[in-house]
Amino acid sequence: MISRHTTNIIARLYRVKFTIAATTANPPRYNYKAAYDYFFAQEFEQWFCNAIENVGGLIELERFIQRLHTGESLLDRDLGENDSDREAAGQQYLTRLANSYLITDWTITRIEPDWETAYRRVTTDNKNAPRLLSSLELDGYTFTHNRLHQSEANILDIEEEKGVLQALYAELALQEQTMAFEFLSLSEDHYLSGKWSDSIANSRKFLEQSAKESARKWMQSGGSPLSESNLNRAVEVRKYLQQEGVLELKEVEALNSVYQLLSNTGSHPYLADKEQARLLRQLGLTLSHFIMLRLVVKLKTTANDGAET
Repeated sequence: MISRHTTNIIARLYRVKFTIAATTANPPRYNYKAAYDYFFAQEFEQWFCNAIENVGGLIELERFIQRLHTGESLLDRDLGENDSDREAAGQQYLTRLANSYLITDWTITRIEPDWETAYRRVTTDNKNAPRLLSSLELDGYTFTHNRLHQSEANILDIEEEKGVLQALYAELALQEQTMAFEFLSLSEDHYLSGKWSDSIANSRKFLEQSAKESARKWMQSGGSPLSESNLNRAVEVRKYLQQEGVLELKEVEALNSVYQLLSNTGSHPYLADKEQARLLRQLGLTLSHFIMLRLVVKLKTTANDGAET
């Protein structure tokens, strides 16, 4: 699924693409004719070309693309009976928009040195096209042979997972939610900037914070005390969660192994750095989710046992 973050990048790129630069006499303007011709050439449906031509301006163009994510731009189209049908159709259009941009604005130039034949990718927007690619990779897409593909390896819908994690933080009333999700946001920002080690480090910090706040919540709900100094030590937090029965031994062992992976960045020579960052980020989110779900079950079980007695 293309995330809201990637949708915003796509919307901004097309806004820039169809902007007529400001002059002393005029502010920046929307080149609606170029936009229509572009999407017509890219074989978008006639209604889409017409809608793009008639959005009204640059801000409206950006909003039209953003609202594809929610399906709102497709309200007048016969695409199904409910919101989920329109959202699914919106995802298809966002994929096509990203694919078209990468094909037309991020092209392959062939170079033939005397000693070899090589290919170099060049772009008219050296900053934003690679940023779009990185964001698409986080969403689980790859761009090969001039086509955007959804990777089967990316089984986690990152945007949906973030929403679930935020809901769990709220349900459990965990402390330091702002700090935790700042780590998660930084892991994404660093990935998009190509700072793979920093991305992994912040994924680890999010996992640490989630485990720490889960331990604090259990302690406040009647669990054994744990000193503040030990709450700040990840290994002691994992031991505590096992001793208190929030996690089982095999679960803590798995958690320990993943934590070591997150700590030993760049130690897998046969896996590209950015793939390490993407996959380890998924692991960090998944295990944070798991810890909080186990805490929910433990709290409910304890409450039920208390009610019976």
